[in-house]
Amino acid sequence: MYERIMVALDGSGAGEAAVPHGLALARACSAELLLLRVVAGSQALPELVLSAAEPSPAPGAVDAQTLAGEESEAIAYLDTIIARLAAPEVTISRKVSIGPAARTIAAEAEAFRADLLVLAIHGRGALARLVLGSVAEAVLRLITCPAVLVPVPMAARADESTPTTGQVLSFEDEARRGGPLAPKPLGLRTVDVGRIVGSVGRARELGADFRPPARAQRRQDDERFESIVKALGRGEVMPPVDLYKVGYNYFVLDGNHRVAAAKATHQRDIDAIVTEFLPVSNEETATVFGERREFERLTGLTRIGASRVGHYPRLLELIRLYASDPANRPSGYAAWRDDDLRDAARHWYYSVYEPAIRALRLARLGRCFPSERTADIFVHLANFRDDQARLRGEHLNWDQALQRFSDHYRDCSGTIWRRIPGLRKLLRPRIPDAAS
Repeated sequence: MYERIMVALDGSGAGEAAVPHGLALARACSAELLLLRVVAGSQALPELVLSAAEPSPAPGAVDAQTLAGEESEAIAYLDTIIARLAAPEVTISRKVSIGPAARTIAAEAEAFRADLLVLAIHGRGALARLVLGSVAEAVLRLITCPAVLVPVPMAARADESTPTTGQVLSFEDEARRGGPLAPKPLGLRTVDVGRIVGSVGRARELGADFRPPARAQRRQDDERFESIVKALGRGEVMPPVDLYKVGYNYFVLDGNHRVAAAKATHQRDIDAIVTEFLPVSNEETATVFGERREFERLTGLTRIGASRVGHYPRLLELIRLYASDPANRPSGYAAWRDDDLRDAARHWYYSVYEPAIRALRLARLGRCFPSERTADIFVHLANFRDDQARLRGEHLNWDQALQRFSDHYRDCSGTIWRRIPGLRKLLRPRIPDAAS
């Protein structure tokens, strides 16, 4: 009866009451299951939306750095739920979307072509008081598909802000699911705390906050945790933690107390020595890894995460072009100080890449490229900019290119919800000739 079922989640334990019902229906109907998490940003909390014509908040009302952190936490949260479902017979995907709660849920249901929407009718969090008569009522007025409203059990209402996912993820379990893995040392990295979701060897001992359950906590553990929290409050720099990386998520090898303190104090980033584990049989992943290592060796930039073959070489090409233009050199520079591009790469990162990434996130273009990371979308933007110059003779600056790129793809239809290996091949037939 149903082929595509979507479950809307707000990040709370109460909201997760909808998950078992969505999974049971997906099993019974052999349907695809999508878990949706809406992120609104702390400075633009969702209001009750009763009309699809109501305007979205202005992009400037949302802090880009806050959104990036919340988006990372939401992805890790959904990955945790999917891992705990352990339902290989059901195709389960996850989606994080940014915007007002009710309208975003309705828009994502339409884009997914959902045959059924499942959501809880009591909860709090990013979906803003998900109770019948507020957001749930607004969603029902906007959607065109049937909906199942799941009442939250009284036990789950006692602490609606606490996820019910329980323990952290186990690296060993994740490694077994991924098949043969090969370790690749990445060295020192700055990691989003929200993406640290598991532990190596201690997953059964730790709760979702990376601390033992209260009844099992020893005095020594409490003292260690409190001392780190106080040190962070004094502005002291902690030594880096040791992390294993599998896919999008990180697992703690050493430093559970430091990670627990970082999460408790709402710290966005943490320094870490990272070892990434890659599937031995995944040739594309191994190729991207090699391209990333070469890119980082030449530029010193370690926070750019792309997922497509050829995108790191393209980014390197953009940096070389930036370095070759004398207009981009800071005042007083006859030439860049470093011969190996590192000085030019740092200036490019802060003057070109970072502003563009913030704008791309605020434009919410990720929905048009569901299998891409933000760095991949930036490469598509750069290719789009080049195509405009080649086909239309227009040499756009980055702001102009971003505006036209956003206008071109802002209203992407459901037909684009698939893997896009190369945007330029898709763009060229659709860009009118300069004479038109």
